[in-house]
Amino acid sequence: MGGVGGETKTTIYQPDDPMWAALKAKLESEVEQIMAALGLPMTALPLLWSADFIPIDDHVASHVVGEFNCSCLGISGFLAARGKDMDA
Repeated sequence: MGGVGGETKTTIYQPDDPMWAALKAKLESEVEQIMAALGLPMTALPLLWSADFIPIDDHVASHVVGEFNCSCLGISGFLAARGKDMDA
């Protein structure tokens, strides 16, 4: 569960899921425009990042980006794998 107060169920799809191929291609083709709109060079694009999409009815696009995530992306799985001791 995610979202404010835990009321949103998170669904994670495989990167090559054909259901989202067009949306993925659109996002990938617009990364440079997005970075420019944020006033950032492409060299500032984080190595690991994701985008959360929200479905919108009666809009020019079927989905809009609700947020970009780039801090601690997927880190919880690595923390469990490395153990409790950072000195190891």
